[in-house]
Amino acid sequence: MSRVLSPRVLPAFLPWPASRVCNRCHPASSVAVRWQSGLSRLAICLGFFVAALGISEGPASADDLLVDRGRQVEGLWVYPSLSEPSRWRYVPDHAELSRDDQGRPLFSLTFYISERTAEEENGSATSIVEAEGGGLLHFIVQYRTDPEQVEAAQAALRELTGDDEAEIVGSVLFDDGRYSVVTSIVDEAGQGERPLLMAQRPAPLMEGNRLPITAQLSAEQASMLLGSLQTATPDLSVVFEMTFSGLSQAFDAAMVVDWEKTRDALRASAGGSVYFVSADVEAVIDEAMQNGGIELRVNGEDAAMESLVEMVHARALDMMFAPIEVDEVPEEQRGDLLDALAGVVGRDGALSSGNTTGFGVHMGYRVKELRSEGETRLSFNKRARVERRAVLTVNLGEAAGLSTEDPETVQYVSTVDPATQLRRVYVSVDGDLERELGGFINAVTVTLRKDHPGNRETVKELIVRPETEERGSVHGPLTYSNVEREDEQSWLTYRYKTDWSFQGGGRFRSDWHPTEAAMITLTAPYHRHDVYVEGETDPLIDAGVRAVITEVVADFFGERQSERRIIRPDRPGETLAVDPITLTLPSGDFSYDWTITWAMDDGTRRKRSGHDDLGFLFVDELPPGPGDSEDDHAADDTAATQQEEN
Repeated sequence: MSRVLSPRVLPAFLPWPASRVCNRCHPASSVAVRWQSGLSRLAICLGFFVAALGISEGPASADDLLVDRGRQVEGLWVYPSLSEPSRWRYVPDHAELSRDDQGRPLFSLTFYISERTAEEENGSATSIVEAEGGGLLHFIVQYRTDPEQVEAAQAALRELTGDDEAEIVGSVLFDDGRYSVVTSIVDEAGQGERPLLMAQRPAPLMEGNRLPITAQLSAEQASMLLGSLQTATPDLSVVFEMTFSGLSQAFDAAMVVDWEKTRDALRASAGGSVYFVSADVEAVIDEAMQNGGIELRVNGEDAAMESLVEMVHARALDMMFAPIEVDEVPEEQRGDLLDALAGVVGRDGALSSGNTTGFGVHMGYRVKELRSEGETRLSFNKRARVERRAVLTVNLGEAAGLSTEDPETVQYVSTVDPATQLRRVYVSVDGDLERELGGFINAVTVTLRKDHPGNRETVKELIVRPETEERGSVHGPLTYSNVEREDEQSWLTYRYKTDWSFQGGGRFRSDWHPTEAAMITLTAPYHRHDVYVEGETDPLIDAGVRAVITEVVADFFGERQSERRIIRPDRPGETLAVDPITLTLPSGDFSYDWTITWAMDDGTRRKRSGHDDLGFLFVDELPPGPGDSEDDHAADDTAATQQEEN
């Protein structure tokens, strides 16, 4: 018996950085980005949630986890291995403020004072003036799990499963991770009513790795933060959102997309917007399910309906939207997106209520061009790779053991002679990029340029190569002086650019970027885009197709790349569940050229090509061949139109 379901939709989420060091934290470890002016209110308790994100089809590996068979024991979520069911892996339990060898929290708030004369203050002689200054915030966080908890979970797991060989062998292996810092001290309008997204940055992928965070504050912000730190739940929280993957079970079900109704749902929910946050994406998919644009058709009864619904949401997300970094959004539209992201973590937002989402805490999205026509049917009758998210949150309150009376935690310093100051700028490589150096990336050249008064300039260069890169290391510093005694604000400002050399000859040179950050974080100027080959083998066999050859070609900074897949529908057991074609494209670009060639049993060939960014190629819709009837031609013309629109 076949049932058509309109599943309910799940909830939504969100994230910040800055510059300098503390006495207990090595300066070369600082991940530094300028703290935006304005901060906002969020009291987040320690917590952890896991939610499905997306799916992709592909072969299983020996280390794959069975994500539908997870158990929660002693407060830990654990998942069994596909190849060795007695071997389990756990999801890290919590995030926390790191500590030194004496158990002291690695946290410092330094107030600095810049002296000014009476004449500089108001042009008159007076004996007392107010000094200018600010604050430097530096702290280190990590996520981890207590070994005692793992041991207790293993004992409970053996009792629960009846398997005396059950063993928890370690943490899950994260594929990706992001962190965000959210606070609520003062926004630019002075309202202090909503949290601000302070950063979205890559997080360490290995449990126990420490993440240093630095921020430069105004004097007012530093004072307000100090007051907030004296409360039980100060306005300073760090959220880790980590992604891992495993295999789901197969379902006797299919997803049917009516493209016209889906576009109607998008127009109804989006208006004229191109950029979305996770909550908006959910609204679009929910509307598409309500108006019949997306249907889930299930044969018989399926007990694992929640997993099936999550897969439908993930596939709909892949077909309609592409994830995008805030930095990739045009400046004139970036403010609206940041406001929308910040709203998700407000007092009434999804994060404040403890909800999780399949679409990500940190994510912004760009709408794809939906040019397909008619209906598309996607089957779930085979195992699929499913992504899961672990959200780990720490609030730097009493639980972190901070004491504002400790001179190592709160310090006051005075800047003396600016001419003796030397600015140090470090270069860090995010976790994903570390794995690419020496493989896809030959080297990255970072050039710093500082313009001084009197038309003097300082130019420094640093090359990041595989032989200079060590996991977790920070490069540099690149330095410049302040002999001209510039005011501190202008002296901190410099420009930098990056020059990327890729294997195969590709090259990318960025524009000059002005910044005040003490850390330049290298992030890849490219992304991976999967193109899935979809269709049914029976129509191909009936049409006399011996083989289907799909080829995708794309531009990568002046170099052409191509990938090919061959399918033999007449082979026993042959399916279209081949690995996706993975393209490496410049950031913000999802387009490619495609060609599908059908080799027929009679020796003839049929071919169709086009340009697209959808991420799906449907190969069971053949173009008309010689000798087809008028009805066949009409049907094939319709199929051709649909494929061209793709």
